[in-house]
Amino acid sequence: MNVFERMPFMAKNAVFRKLAEISDITALSKEEHEKYDESIKILRDNYATFKFAIKEEHDKGRAEGRIEGRAEGRAEGRAEGQAKEKKQIAQNMLKEGMAVSLICKMTGLDEQEILKLKDE
Repeated sequence: MNVFERMPFMAKNAVFRKLAEISDITALSKEEHEKYDESIKILRDNYATFKFAIKEEHDKGRAEGRIEGRAEGRAEGRAEGQAKEKKQIAQNMLKEGMAVSLICKMTGLDEQEILKLKDE
């Protein structure tokens, strides 16, 4: 149980009265009111700046992520294309009756991959 819940009702009421007095901006002097308004303006400016910075970081991160994703996709596509091309070349070499060991040297494929292509 927190301290506030253990307080008698009259003490709670006094707390609320004091809070109301503190928060009542109509009771402020002209100078205090100007300071209050300035502090609210600063608070709002800081909040807007903070929200903008977060949005900028988020947008920047998304853009960087897209660039990285595209680069990775291109690299994967090239690798797949090269592997497919090597297999096609190996199949053509097999059709021409070339030795598996020579095909391995020429394409960089291992013997098992070439033997699988031979069975297809």
